[in-house]
Amino acid sequence: MNVWIIGGGSVGLLLASYASKAGAHVTVVTNRKEQAEALRKEGVSLLRNSITSLHPVDAIPFENLSVLQTATIIFLAVKEHQVKRVLDKISKLKTNAPIVFLQNGMNHISLMQQLRSTVYVGIVEHGALKQSDVKVEHTGVGSMKIGHVQGKELELQFFWDKLSRFGYSVVVENKWLEVMKKKLIVNAVVNPLTALYEVKNGELLCDEMVVSIMKKLSQEAIIALQVKDGEDIWPYIIQVCQNTKENKSSMLRDIENGNQTEIEAISGYILREGQKHKINLPYTRDVYNKVKQKERSITDG
Repeated sequence: MNVWIIGGGSVGLLLASYASKAGAHVTVVTNRKEQAEALRKEGVSLLRNSITSLHPVDAIPFENLSVLQTATIIFLAVKEHQVKRVLDKISKLKTNAPIVFLQNGMNHISLMQQLRSTVYVGIVEHGALKQSDVKVEHTGVGSMKIGHVQGKELELQFFWDKLSRFGYSVVVENKWLEVMKKKLIVNAVVNPLTALYEVKNGELLCDEMVVSIMKKLSQEAIIALQVKDGEDIWPYIIQVCQNTKENKSSMLRDIENGNQTEIEAISGYILREGQKHKINLPYTRDVYNKVKQKERSITDG
């Protein structure tokens, strides 16, 4: 099993460590050649429950990506705003391998549907924290929910089972679009607010005013995405915050590191869906504008 993972962030490194642990030959495609060199030399260091394990991987920088014929499966573990650049590169390479998209948000659905490849989506609910170019901590044990989008559905259950046996739970979902919407709503509530207030996930629940805003954001997202039977989403958001109370959201980490956030793929997507249906979303618009302003002040500064 030749597993290619494009993206050397927390999601990519976590998956790479477990895929290697499960016996796959793993190649990580990184943005920086320094990270690729370090991964080839040291492998991925996985920290879980205060225990560190080392897992060998191959690695190349994205600029050197010239062949994918050996890939059995390709995971795209890059930010949503980087997807088009990656797909433009992949389209020039000959590969019949299925592509699994692991992004937050839903902007990339239209890009997926333009491909001729077999396509899957993965909704990652595992918590991961990248500590260095070669070290990742598994901060929250959840699951990766996999859905088949288009193309020939392949016999991949054996690989999902292997990953699950080694501690990276994978669940196959037939209703993948509904799962994506649910994940998007959680992200639209938790990520912008943790970025704005600069708090960990669990701290959102400690302030009644913030909890009130969380409820408004979830209600607006449910309406904009036309989610049926959305009554279980608010308890799910609370559960996520409690289960990941010590985690920093990816959006907060992007703000802290001076990187572009995924606000466009998350709150921006919901706003565009609201415009389609002529729905006013004042709370979503407010956090979107504030995060964009904060993002600009940090990246410009």
